[in-house]
Amino acid sequence: MFIGERERVQKKTFTKWVNSHLIRVDARVNELYQDLKDGRKLIILLEILSGEKIGKPARGRMRIHMMENVEKALQFLKVQKVHLENIGAQDIVDGNPRLTLGLIWTIILRFQIQDIIIESDSKEKRSAKESLLLWCQSKTSGYRNVTVTNFTTSWSDGLAFCAIIHKHRPDIIPYENFTKSTAPENLQTAFDVAESDLGIAPLLDASDVNVDFPDEKSIMTYVASYYQYFAKMKTVEVSGSRIGKVVEKVCENNKLITEYDVNADELIKWIKVTTVTLQERDFANTLVGVQQQMMEFNQYRTQEKPPRFTQKGNLEVQMFILTSNLRENHQKMYSPPEGKMISDINKGWDELERAEHEREVALRDELIRQERLEMLAAKFDRKASMRTQWLKENKRLVSQDNFGNDLTAVEAAMKKHEAIESDIHAYEARINACVALSEELDKEEYHDVQRILVKKDEILKSWQELLELVAARRARLEKVMRLQKVFQEMINAVDWMDDIKASLQSEDYGRHLLDVEDLLQKHSMIEADIAAQEDRIKVADDQANLFLEMEPEVEDVDIDKDQIKEHQAEMDSSYKELLDLAQVRRARLEESLALQKFYRDVDEEEIWISEKDTFLSSTDYGRDLNTTMFLLKKHEVSSYVTSLLFSLCEEINRVGGHAVDRSILRDLVRGLSEDVLKCYENLLARYKKDKDVIDQNRALQAIFDFKFLSSVFGDRSKTEDNNSSYKSRFEKIVEELEDIVDPFDLNVFSPYISSNLNKHLQRCGVLFGVLLSIDKHSQFYGMPQRPGRGPQDQHNVMPIAINPVRFTLLPLSSHHTEKSETQNTKHTETDENTNKMTCNVPFYKHQEFLMNEILLDTASQES
Repeated sequence: MFIGERERVQKKTFTKWVNSHLIRVDARVNELYQDLKDGRKLIILLEILSGEKIGKPARGRMRIHMMENVEKALQFLKVQKVHLENIGAQDIVDGNPRLTLGLIWTIILRFQIQDIIIESDSKEKRSAKESLLLWCQSKTSGYRNVTVTNFTTSWSDGLAFCAIIHKHRPDIIPYENFTKSTAPENLQTAFDVAESDLGIAPLLDASDVNVDFPDEKSIMTYVASYYQYFAKMKTVEVSGSRIGKVVEKVCENNKLITEYDVNADELIKWIKVTTVTLQERDFANTLVGVQQQMMEFNQYRTQEKPPRFTQKGNLEVQMFILTSNLRENHQKMYSPPEGKMISDINKGWDELERAEHEREVALRDELIRQERLEMLAAKFDRKASMRTQWLKENKRLVSQDNFGNDLTAVEAAMKKHEAIESDIHAYEARINACVALSEELDKEEYHDVQRILVKKDEILKSWQELLELVAARRARLEKVMRLQKVFQEMINAVDWMDDIKASLQSEDYGRHLLDVEDLLQKHSMIEADIAAQEDRIKVADDQANLFLEMEPEVEDVDIDKDQIKEHQAEMDSSYKELLDLAQVRRARLEESLALQKFYRDVDEEEIWISEKDTFLSSTDYGRDLNTTMFLLKKHEVSSYVTSLLFSLCEEINRVGGHAVDRSILRDLVRGLSEDVLKCYENLLARYKKDKDVIDQNRALQAIFDFKFLSSVFGDRSKTEDNNSSYKSRFEKIVEELEDIVDPFDLNVFSPYISSNLNKHLQRCGVLFGVLLSIDKHSQFYGMPQRPGRGPQDQHNVMPIAINPVRFTLLPLSSHHTEKSETQNTKHTETDENTNKMTCNVPFYKHQEFLMNEILLDTASQES
């Protein structure tokens, strides 16, 4: 069933259900959502269902009056413990269909379905829905074609309704005439019979039930009406009783009442007196006294209490018999006077039992406490005797001073004293345990506690005296120990200095530089040890002086001052001699070091000269292409320079370099030439601030790169003044870079730089086309002219041409001297391409990138 159809059926069913109750007060609901908005009929419905008065509803028609009435109804439901989930007064006043139906269903559950309880063999608690379903199953059990498992599909054929009516009233409906194939007729017959013969309002229509999935809530509401009707049919049969038997038992009952009153009064008095006695806690403070009280308590439990317990049981039997007789005779139940009811007796007896249990526990605890106190007292006496004897023996032991006359003997005496002291401190726990016993006896109010406290004070006094003796002996022993350690320190210092003197008097000053440096390092370590030894000697000397200033009478220790002075003099003289020997040996080692360094420098110069001579005189130009390229790699321009120039050519080619006017290319190259100068000028400015920016190797590479870039771009100005300015700036940069290089190294490398630069320019001419004019720049910067081609050059892998041909991948021609009519018609387009080209050339736009690459590339080539 779709949601809209379900709401329609529920609305119709709930409307009929509401009207079935409102008819009692001559009221009716026509449109459920609208008629409940003002809350008046909702209040009337709840008063009819609950039988209680909610209050007079507000009569205004404004929204606030409607809200007040609905809120009053909802508050009443909350008082009835009805859970309203997400339902508010505003929802009902607004006529919310879903929440209005939910409110009516909640009311149906509370006042019609919730109270349905069906007893079964199982003791588990069932919900109202489960109970109603169980009732339906029990009433339809055994009927043909009826199986009730839910409140939806089990009812769609109408047989379940017919079976329930037939179960209670077989005379008004012939169940055997119905079949599953006549579902609409079954439903209509059941609804008509229920309305006409049973007075059950027809909340459902046959068309609402005869569907695939009938609405569960609507069917539950209608079936609950069946349950309520048939539950009222049960009648209670009242049989007559014999009047004579009632009259006969009245006298017997009165006699039982009198006997009950007398016995109950006596028992209650005994319970109260005994309870007060049991609640007393005034126990004797001796073990014998508590044992006597325990004996009396046991006598009460075995002799006095059992008869009273029997009397209490008899009273309960009397009351049971009396109540049974009165009920059987239909007499008014007897209610004993206040304080004499069985519940009062049981309450008093429970208090008696509780007081008895508490007194038993208290007596046992007190008995245990007294027994424990007696054991603690005996234990204290035994321990106090042992502690007193131990304290006496140890006081005699620590009063003796036999330390010895050397460090070994004193250390042995210290270890022995520490062992004694450790034993004494470990014994403190036993003293504390003994004190704890006395304090516990005092806290528990032991009857002989005064004697215990006097003995405790004697033990604590003797213990304090022993601790003072131990501390005084340790102080004396520590002073003697310190003095012997000072003597031993002096002796060790003298022995160490004697060992060092032997090494300082050695005649070994090293046979080579590493040997001398090793000896100097060892000597420095010896000097550091000697310097550290000075502090050690000073500390020992100061400590000895402290002992010299002591007064034996005050310090309570015997000191030999002459022995102290003798040790001091020996140590000081040895240290002075050691310093003199160390100074002499350092001077001789430094002389040996200077000599060995001279020998090393001479050897290094010879090796360097030999290596350079071999390299410069080598005739190895490569056996094949790979080895030749490897040798050329050593004298190439930096990779970032070649990469940037190649990128420039690619950009010119991309925008149509073959169509670009010659003057525009000259302007582009002139701007690039200016940027090269500025970049290297900025690099030198950084070098003046930070000398670590460029070292000698980087400077040589920078000279080579700068001359190469300047040769490629140069100053192509038409005026002589601009050309002169470019040349002066070029020469200044070269001079400043050459100043960084050692003059001797510059002399060596300058010829190779010039030679390799010329070769590199010739080889790169094929790549850079229009950017390069070899003859002009080589003459301008004093570079040697390319020699004529010899026989050997004919066999080179890449022949070098003075006027290089256009590179196939980069069609840049250097012979655009004629301007055709086609160029004039496309002049505007060429200018736009050129502007685009100029803006996209990375080298032209990023001077800082070039300078950073100079530093990085030179560093990588150096590595």
